[in-house]
Amino acid sequence: MASDRFVEQIRLARATAATARELRDEALAARARCLDVVRQDRSLRHRIGDGRLMSGSAEARPRKDAVNVRVMRMVGRADSARSLLSHGHLCWAYQDRAEFLVRALECILEGIAIGQRVQYVGSRTVETLRAELAGLDDIEDILEDGDVAVSPFGDFYRFYSGSDVVDPVAALAAHVAAADAAVAAGYTGMRIVADATAVVRTPEQRDAFARYEHLLDRQMTVRPLSALCGYDSGQLGCATVAELACLHPLANVGCGPFQLYAEPGVNFALAGDIDLSCDELFATTLARVVPLSFEPLPFGPELVIDGQSLAFIDHRRLLVLIEAAQRVGATLVLENAPGTAARLIKILKLSGVRVQARR
Repeated sequence: MASDRFVEQIRLARATAATARELRDEALAARARCLDVVRQDRSLRHRIGDGRLMSGSAEARPRKDAVNVRVMRMVGRADSARSLLSHGHLCWAYQDRAEFLVRALECILEGIAIGQRVQYVGSRTVETLRAELAGLDDIEDILEDGDVAVSPFGDFYRFYSGSDVVDPVAALAAHVAAADAAVAAGYTGMRIVADATAVVRTPEQRDAFARYEHLLDRQMTVRPLSALCGYDSGQLGCATVAELACLHPLANVGCGPFQLYAEPGVNFALAGDIDLSCDELFATTLARVVPLSFEPLPFGPELVIDGQSLAFIDHRRLLVLIEAAQRVGATLVLENAPGTAARLIKILKLSGVRVQARR
């Protein structure tokens, strides 16, 4: 039965590869048309800076007359690893290694199609990881071209000295530098395809890696950086995977009831349903994320959360959210709040929170 499932997964991978080739051809043709327009319009060429992305340095800040384009992120449940584009962040919980390889192939081929530098990461040796990918159709030539780098997790992540716990700040700095280097080398961005199971087995590892996931997600709103993060739920258990899955705007079915993710212009955003069923998970996630995401604004300390994709939050979880803001000395501002949340706050006369109703 296992071999039959593997054959079926490979069949699906081949079909996916054929679709990806078509998308790649369309993307290359569209890119060529855009470049022609840019070459013909010198003022447009000046405004977009020859297609190079701005860094965070003062010299590269946008001009006052520049157009501010809001990063659009895919949020919710996913049934494939396609359509991540330049800023997607997907968690994929799997129990069958062949299933993960299908999703990895989808993600890698799309990344190549849109001109990204791809980094494939796992817990095996470089040779084993390359052989694993080379066994899939339509990717061997890509591996030879050098657009896909293969790394064991020990080389890709940065760890606290003498431990197996990922250092979130050091790891983030390394990966931001790699993304910027990819753009400087002519790629449209960077895409990480990683099986992170091996670095989240213990509570200490998960606590650190959850912080890394959120910090990385924040960078995805300001850089052409995307990622597929795989977790083996058969080894880790669903509750463990949920701790990481909730920090992605996209996840496959069964990964948890809510998402907490980065959005431009706010401290973070919430999506899904937040109630008693995720009480401990929600409190743990806030304890990890709020200190990282809180940046007092010039007009006062506010923790601003976008609720556009939030379906429901009950009154006890609202209190947990308010308390999390108060621990960092902030007032909670819930933008685009669902009507039920706004009514609860009014009826219960909750303090320490301000609501902006959904537009």
